[in-house]
Amino acid sequence: DILVWREILSDGPVSKKNLWELRSDWIFKKFGETPANYQQKVIKEAEKLTHLDKYSETILWFEYDLTCQINLIYILSSINSMYKKDNCISLICPESIEGMPNFKGLGELNSTQLNKLLSQKIKLQKADLALATEAWDLYLDNNFEKISAFLTRDFGNLPLLKKAFKAH
Repeated sequence: DILVWREILSDGPVSKKNLWELRSDWIFKKFGETPANYQQKVIKEAEKLTHLDKYSETILWFEYDLTCQINLIYILSSINSMYKKDNCISLICPESIEGMPNFKGLGELNSTQLNKLLSQKIKLQKADLALATEAWDLYLDNNFEKISAFLTRDFGNLPLLKKAFKAH
């Protein structure tokens, strides 16, 4: 099964309350995407996150840029709120690819290269989900003093998040 994430949480308003309504309104005003399409393409896809317990493993594929990292922390925060000990959440998030000095993202890779990345996946721990939840809360609050303090800590299995937060 595949969940396609079609949101850009790093652009536009975000909130702890009524996130999808807020985002749908903003996406409509900014890009002209109808609320019905947003419901189908974004909200229905996001609802798949509530059913991860039916899978033996969930593999998240993300890139290293700010947009992907903000989307990732939202998703990990959502998973964290439902996490069960037997959930296996893995991450594939390369910053570089051997033999590709100007690597820009997963879309450049062929099936052989993508398949090779599967062997490099990182199993995330509960601490990683907690870190992502804290990062998402900080992103929502947008308090740069707190974010600066947060940047001094160890980012464990999410080292690219540190670079993204610095870019933010």
